[in-house]
Amino acid sequence: TFQKWLFAGILIVAIFFRLFQIVNLPGGLFPDEAANGLDINLMQQGHLQPFYERGNGREALFFYMLWGSVEVFGKGPWQHHIVSSLVGIISVLICFLLTKKLWELFAVDEGKKKQAINIALLASFLMAVSSWHIVLSRTAFRANLIPLFTGLSVYAMLCVYSSKTLAKKMVWSMIFGTAFALGFYTYIAYRILVPILVVAVLWPILVDLFAKPRGQNMRAFILPLAITIISFSIFIFPIAKYFYSHPGSFVGRSGQVSVFNPELNHGNLIGTIG
Repeated sequence: TFQKWLFAGILIVAIFFRLFQIVNLPGGLFPDEAANGLDINLMQQGHLQPFYERGNGREALFFYMLWGSVEVFGKGPWQHHIVSSLVGIISVLICFLLTKKLWELFAVDEGKKKQAINIALLASFLMAVSSWHIVLSRTAFRANLIPLFTGLSVYAMLCVYSSKTLAKKMVWSMIFGTAFALGFYTYIAYRILVPILVVAVLWPILVDLFAKPRGQNMRAFILPLAITIISFSIFIFPIAKYFYSHPGSFVGRSGQVSVFNPELNHGNLIGTIG
């Protein structure tokens, strides 16, 4: 009971820091936030895309969320900021669930496993009062979606592994594939999650190659893996199709800041890296 009250208190703290004076603070829109509004204007005119080229190209999921707020509350700075605040609050909740699940799965004994809730409470509290996440949650930058979708994707993946029944594995596989795909509509830095999650997803099968008897892990995960791939493919299709038609947009922003960009390294790659 005490832990439940403590968790409620942490959520209240998260809500307070992200919503207090949100109508007045910050008092306006940064240039990137104002650019979001310009793309929302395009949406209202019927130009619906998974990716918008303004400002070196930007993934559109956050803009659709902002569009909903603008339609309900009208145009203005706080209508953008409140969406990011709500995303930040949900991210704190996801942080609690993910930390608890991780600790339960990797605890070496039952004594350590019982500490899962306490560790999760600590992690969610630190996120709730973290200055970087508070600032990110009070400003309308689409990068604020990365903690949410990263946490949700990893949590859903762990639920696939830990579910005891095939039905639950299938449901969580669908959620995992969907969340993982939607993350690509958030911010370019999310792409770093690809090699990490691919290794994590394939790990049971790789272990199975050296296990005796073989085939146990593969049989348990082949159907969930198939469902994950199907749901991922469905939701990734619109932006994948866009990048197929506009290949320059896929590498445009990252290419500009890459150490391999000749305009940056001026022929001295080692010096640029150093």
